[in-house]
Amino acid sequence: MSIIQVAAGIYGNTVGVNGLEDKGRWWEFLDGDNSAAWFAHAPSPAVESRGFTIHQPVDTGADTRARIQVQVSELRRLLAGAEQDLIDFLHLATHWAASDSHLPGHSKRVHQALARTLSLPPGS
Repeated sequence: MSIIQVAAGIYGNTVGVNGLEDKGRWWEFLDGDNSAAWFAHAPSPAVESRGFTIHQPVDTGADTRARIQVQVSELRRLLAGAEQDLIDFLHLATHWAASDSHLPGHSKRVHQALARTLSLPPGS
């Protein structure tokens, strides 16, 4: 996952939490689990919540003190949008697998495997 803060001129990846496997930890953090706030090992991996704003270290390749600031409500919207994109992809891939020319008879297993790999909620 990457958040780019154009107004502040910060372009880089958020430190430590960039993969699909980490999106659940973001939800846990937003829901108040402060143990989920430690995402990596360096340079400063702790995510902080100050009121309605999240402060996330970012790897810019130069300034190790750079931080992205994003409103909690905006981060929730971004995470929900990313998850919906993954669900949409899952449904397209399942439909593709079900077609006669691809993997007929295996679409349910394709769906289950992709849902598990993408860490999507049951019933997606």
